Amino acid sequence: MLGRNREGQSDPIGNQPDFFFTPHYQTFNGFERVDLALGMSAGAFHNCGVNGTHGVDCWGNNDALQLGSVDTTVVLNRFVASLDQVVSVAVGSAHSCALFANGHISCWVSNDFGQLGDGTRTDSATPREVGGITTAVAMSTAADHNCALLVDGTVLCWGRNDFGQAAGALGGDRLVATPVAGIAAGDAAGVTTGSQHSCILTVGGRVRCWGRNNEGQLGNNTLTDSVAPVEVLRAARTPLTLTAIVGLVSTAAHNCALSTTGQPFCWGRNPEGQLGDGTRTRRLLAVGVDSFTANIARNGELAARNRIANVTALVNCPEGERFTGTITLTQAQASGRHPLSGECAGGLSEYPLTLPAQGRDGFVAGEAVAELEIVVSDNGLATDQQRWTRRILLREPAP
Repeated sequence: MLGRNREGQSDPIGNQPDFFFTPHYQTFNGFERVDLALGMSAGAFHNCGVNGTHGVDCWGNNDALQLGSVDTTVVLNRFVASLDQVVSVAVGSAHSCALFANGHISCWVSNDFGQLGDGTRTDSATPREVGGITTAVAMSTAADHNCALLVDGTVLCWGRNDFGQAAGALGGDRLVATPVAGIAAGDAAGVTTGSQHSCILTVGGRVRCWGRNNEGQLGNNTLTDSVAPVEVLRAARTPLTLTAIVGLVSTAAHNCALSTTGQPFCWGRNPEGQLGDGTRTRRLLAVGVDSFTANIARNGELAARNRIANVTALVNCPEGERFTGTITLTQAQASGRHPLSGECAGGLSEYPLTLPAQGRDGFVAGEAVAELEIVVSDNGLATDQQRWTRRILLREPAP
């Protein structure tokens, strides 16, 4: 682990210093080896993990008993009693939640906004079951609210709701798990939470967010809060719906999504450069991470009795600029090379390329090494230059 350690969140054994700037490995109860940690969640001042027996261990600051211990001092490692068959864990500002193999969820400690989902505002150091949830397959916890994805694709949330982040509607905090207005059965494939907003990844690969929007975290090209889920758009000459998404994460006031091509997109708050676009400017639309200007698709296909490899270059550069480059494919004694060039589309674009094998040997089905060199220019002036190397998989053509 690495980072701040004043509360023991990086070193549960109790060694100092206050900060670790490189990964710091420790063995402690339930985590004698890293591969025995079946999952974990990190909060601002405390962390929890699922241990090798499907129980829960927590460590860090315990001023609100968020570790499930009556000791309010810093706790270096604490096993949370009465929890077993846990498959995942999530932590908020001063509460934590566990998802069980049977689809139930329990939460513990701070409950001033209804974070425990038990119908009260009473804190509890003992895990309390969230009422009305019996088929959860995933959950997400932020500062003071939580959301769960059910097996039927619906989403229930509970806790703080001052911007509608826990209900898709205003009307006060939600003390029990509440269906999010505007999300129907079969809509959601994933759910994430920020401090005062929430998002879902839809079954169709799109992203919808709702709640506070003061930093553009809803990604709909406005700064207007919305209690109704809105579709996230990506930056282009005319903003387009963000599509083909397979992964989604949210934090305080920004989000990042991963597309099927491996291109990350981020939007929202950006004072520390957390969006990866080379600026500190908040983004109201999803923008591609600059370091992914070019890449090569993971899979390629053989043709012409393996004398040809068909591969796909992935390019993401600002609309109006141009790119030029070369892709080289190497596999044992076989190799191929092909130039590429074109106009930037302002988003991620695919460029199929045909690489004939040079020399006597042809390609074979299996791994090959692809290298892409590319230069992006604006009116003849180079604005970006990158070189990517990755292993790709060449496959026989489909019968």
